[in-house]
Amino acid sequence: MLIILLTLILLQYSLVHVADTAAFHVNWMWLILSVILIAAGGNCINDCEDTVADAVNKGDQCVVGKRISIKTVKQIYTILTFIGLIIAIFPACQIHSIAFYSCFLLSAIGLYLYAKYLKRIALVGNILIAILTAAPLLLSCWFSYVVLEGQMGKNAVYIYLIYSGFAFLLTLIRELIKVVEDEEGDKVAGYQTLVIKIGVKKTNWILLALETVNTIAMALFVAVFAIEKWWLLLIYALLLLLLPSIALMVKTSLASTKNDYHLLSSQVKLLMLAGVLSCVLLFTANIL
Repeated sequence: MLIILLTLILLQYSLVHVADTAAFHVNWMWLILSVILIAAGGNCINDCEDTVADAVNKGDQCVVGKRISIKTVKQIYTILTFIGLIIAIFPACQIHSIAFYSCFLLSAIGLYLYAKYLKRIALVGNILIAILTAAPLLLSCWFSYVVLEGQMGKNAVYIYLIYSGFAFLLTLIRELIKVVEDEEGDKVAGYQTLVIKIGVKKTNWILLALETVNTIAMALFVAVFAIEKWWLLLIYALLLLLLPSIALMVKTSLASTKNDYHLLSSQVKLLMLAGVLSCVLLFTANIL
């Protein structure tokens, strides 16, 4: 959730620097707050529905059901989601779009369905979470483009789409890594996750395929940066994005223990963070 927030803020103020109206900034902040509250609510209901698996996977680190009652957490979920959906009305009203508001409503419904049902189904829940992770970037782009009447430019829109694509891909990779890491608890809870359905070896092949797509995409951007002579972006992407992506593939092919997959999950988080911070360097290239 913190990575989503950081991505939204850095992308917005790296790409959208033509807005000087108070209404735009206030409603954009309402948009961000709504995203945070709905996502936090989704985490709450997920923890409530995951107590059996978490008791095995997290042990003493499990909070819900031990330190905080499930009833209390469900109440927190209801409050956070309700407030998030109310707040989303403000940016939706500024752009006069029911469809825009519907995206927030569908996100809240999606998170609930994920926690209750979809996380138990192989791949379906993982793809949904990847979509919901990328969605806030698209919503921010949509809002900014409509309010500014196209002033932010097509290149900024393309950059939003690129970051959204990587957010989807890296989140899906991390979701599948977590599926392998949490296999023991998921079996006890009766889930039919991908690794339980097809095994660790085949799941690893799917992971490697996704990581290959990610690495090829990173390599293509490094090539573009070299051709355009955007040296700072080139050095940053090469050292902090491409090489770690290659290392991730190598480590995935060698992973065998729960701790190995835990480390892989942490590495993907760092890769996502590096990707987010790269938008700060967009000013060094004449692409906006």
